[in-house]
Amino acid sequence: MKKIKTRTIVVLSFASTFCHSQAASYTYEEDATYQYEQSSSGMVLRVSANSIEGTEGSPYLQEDWTPTVIYDHNKKKKVNLVARFNAYTKEIEIAKEEKIIALKPVTNIEVKIGDKIFVPFKAPNTVKTVFAEQLTKGKINLIKYYSAKIIKAATDAALLGIENKDKIKVTSNLYYKKEGEVFNPLPKSKNEIAQLIDNDTKSFTKKNKLSYKKEGDLIEIFRQYNSKDLP
Repeated sequence: MKKIKTRTIVVLSFASTFCHSQAASYTYEEDATYQYEQSSSGMVLRVSANSIEGTEGSPYLQEDWTPTVIYDHNKKKKVNLVARFNAYTKEIEIAKEEKIIALKPVTNIEVKIGDKIFVPFKAPNTVKTVFAEQLTKGKINLIKYYSAKIIKAATDAALLGIENKDKIKVTSNLYYKKEGEVFNPLPKSKNEIAQLIDNDTKSFTKKNKLSYKKEGDLIEIFRQYNSKDLP
């Protein structure tokens, strides 16, 4: 496993606003204007005193720098670069001139990293807007909100004969929002989830043997519901 090293992070903010769109008519913006400011998070992974060999695991969904596209709806522009998502800071990191900078989650930005789409999101009962993965968009928006926690090494690990390393564990929670409403945690009960969709989509779910408990199936269910013209 790779060890996590301390690094400097600054925030990157596009001068214009962005929109959730991937229109084929977009043209490339080669010289986008960026505005930098010091990161307010200050969230650097700190190894505990008991973890003598660093930290095991990674806060990144994918450690490698991944081809990324940022869409600017107002100017009909899109920017190509490489980036990665840090679940611990909930930031999209970009490598620029031997520094790691973080893209600021300004209003209506959309960032496609590989096959994942990230948008600004403020979870209920939180004060900070961060990036989260957008799973579906339409009559039901489904958001995957990532977090990462550090499991501290045991103080008596050596005596117990167990590995004395801090470990990073990436977790996630799903939030949904119907049109005109606010985001709420996705219900745990399949009956409660089924109440969010219409009867035709329920029949589609049953016919295709889809599960309300499986994320991939749930995405397919909500996409089917979003594709329907409902009053």
